[in-house]
Formats: sequence, structure tokens, C-alpha cells
Amino acid sequence: MKRTILFFTIIGLIGVRGEAGEIKGKWGLGVRVVPISYSSTISVLRGISSRTALLGLISFSIHHRDINSYWYSTISTGIGGEWRRYTRPENRISPYFGMGPSFGLTRSRSSSFNRLEWNAGLGFNFGAEYHVNEYLSLSSHLPLLGYTFTNGKIEYSNGDEDREKLHDFHFLINPSLIFRLYF
Repeated sequence: MKRTILFFTIIGLIGVRGEAGEIKGKWGLGVRVVPISYSSTISVLRGISSRTALLGLISFSIHHRDINSYWYSTISTGIGGEWRRYTRPENRISPYFGMGPSFGLTRSRSSSFNRLEWNAGLGFNFGAEYHVNEYLSLSSHLPLLGYTFTNGKIEYSNGDEDREKLHDFHFLINPSLIFRLYF
């Protein structure tokens, strides 16, 4: 019975036509569904106008690897924001571009070192959002250009310690597919 209700609810939602211009005043909750990895990203969107939205992003990842007597684990968290501008809000498929800051913290440990680093950056991206209806959308999202400043400290098991500061300008091609629910 529950599956039947869910099925008819989804069919009913798909039947309503949507477009990017309908985001004004709405909230959206997005989840990255592709690529599937050990990292999770959730975004909260607020439609400011028919062409403009603000996003907040939260990411979290845990990675652990064991090879014989050597082990390695990493925990990363991050937050970010984005100002997004839709170029064709009157269409069902609306291209967009956006830019915004990001902040992160990463803790890595292994059998030979401990590392703690934080980073701050600014990125530019673009994509296209397909509005299935006024409540559901799929976005093809592509980060393109970015700058990241990283400050880290490494403590080795022999007592030595290193500090590093890195400036990184990068050109990325890291596409993802995002499912978003509007309310």
C-alpha cells in the first residue's frame, strides 16, 4: 500500500510543469547523487528572485584505509556558499553560473603522522538545472575555476613537525548530478 501511494505521488508530481522562474521565495534542499563516493554534500537554496538564488553547502567525508600494518584515515568537513544566477528562468532547462566562498577542516592520521589543516577558497561554477516540475529538479553542476589557501600542520611519529601554507589556483572539471526538492 505504501509503495502504491508513493508511486502515485511521484507520478502526480511529475505531471506538473516547472521552470527556474518559479524559485522566487522558495527553499530547496539538494543532495549530490553522482558521483557516488565516500563524501556527502547537502545544499540549501533560497530563491531570491526568478533569476537569482543563494545557496549554503555542507560537506562531510570519512575515509579509512588499512594495508598490512599501515593505516590511514581522514575526516573532512566543509561549508560554503554560492550566489547563483539563472540565464533562462522561463525555461524548463535553465543554465546558470555561480560563485562563492568555501571553508574546510581536514584531520588526517596514519601510523606515521598526524595532520590538521584548514582551507579557505573562492570558486566559480556553472551548470544547468532541469525542472521536472515546481517541486523537483535535477542539476548538472560543474565547478570550473577556483582558488584555495591551505594552512596545515603535520606531526610525525618521530617527533618532527612541519607547517605548510599553500596557494592553489585551479581549473577543475569535476561534474556532479544534484537532486533538489523545492518547498
